[in-house]
Amino acid sequence: MRSTVEGTLERSLNCGALPLHMACGKGAKFTTKLLLRRGGNPYVKDRHGLTAFDYANRLEVNRRPLIARILRK
Repeated sequence: MRSTVEGTLERSLNCGALPLHMACGKGAKFTTKLLLRRGGNPYVKDRHGLTAFDYANRLEVNRRPLIARILRK
């Protein structure tokens, strides 16, 4: 696991999602960017086999492309 000052980026929540998964699923642009800069990996899967991209795809149609672009950078 990668440790940061804020805690552990790869520590999952009770639902098995990582902080980056949650940020993408909520469409939180700033938080998504911050987590990626701190070493978050958009390709890591949660316990259900979903990646941050999968969480972003659950967003409303008009917000999906923005989070997807951030993840691809």
